[in-house]
Amino acid sequence: NLLMIGNFAPSSYYGMSGCLPWLWVFSAVFQFWCIMPWIVLLYNKSKAVTFSLLSVFAAGSLILTMYYAWIHHFKVGLLAPENLKDNVFDVVYKSPFTKLHLLLMSFAFS
Repeated sequence: NLLMIGNFAPSSYYGMSGCLPWLWVFSAVFQFWCIMPWIVLLYNKSKAVTFSLLSVFAAGSLILTMYYAWIHHFKVGLLAPENLKDNVFDVVYKSPFTKLHLLLMSFAFS
């Protein structure tokens, strides 16, 4: 967690393996805010290119999330018992790439 890469390290939420696996969110947000200056620089050069790039990344993130849900046969509801056997937390919830569309919207509205 000191290196802010806890969201890339495999862990199990219910098994509590790893070092403080519930702190993955701090790593993910820190990583996204580290790229924010680059997005602002791009925005200052070209607003259209920035919004196009953010839209492509957001769409890719949504498609990746749907793909993970499809191949793992996740049911509706994060805590559905069927989802816990495939470790939905490591596959979808903890992955920074599946949260990209949410953080990009916050960047865009900022």
